[in-house]
Amino acid sequence: KERLAEAQAENRALDDRITDLEAAGEYPIFRQTLDNGVTLIYELGQLDVGYNPLVERRASRLYVRYADGERRQVGGERGLSSISVSPDGTRLLYNQGFTWEGAGTLWVYDFESREKRQLSLDGLRDMYTPAFADWLDDRYILFVEQFASGTTVMGGDLCVCDTETDALLRLTNTATD
Repeated sequence: KERLAEAQAENRALDDRITDLEAAGEYPIFRQTLDNGVTLIYELGQLDVGYNPLVERRASRLYVRYADGERRQVGGERGLSSISVSPDGTRLLYNQGFTWEGAGTLWVYDFESREKRQLSLDGLRDMYTPAFADWLDDRYILFVEQFASGTTVMGGDLCVCDTETDALLRLTNTATD
């Protein structure tokens, strides 16, 4: 019991130190605790500027830490963006790999089952990528489908993806060659 108490005190001290470093902007981690008790931990990556006027800070790794102490890496090694929790708080959406001149893939992580899956996005055009995704409601995701590479990529078409069936519905059709 004494050793456990010492380890818990050490963990609290380390958590306090991380919080201090985060507040000072000296530690590249951001934590967000959700209403369901899960903590999202982002290791921040580089700014992805390129020639894109929209400068966006992207996570390089994303972890989920549960109240029971389990910590799982749900995404990483390639830029992560469009990270958002479903309105009902049960699932996490993220776009992995979408960077300047890089195609992305949309993933959904279920907090209860502790499993992730890539959305197949059946109907996504060849050489196009999902970009700037977010939850429309607890079941559907709204995202921009845009050309995956080129010196200047602007605009795109709005699409809705059903997370239960992976069906894709293109709401606009403005893409040109």
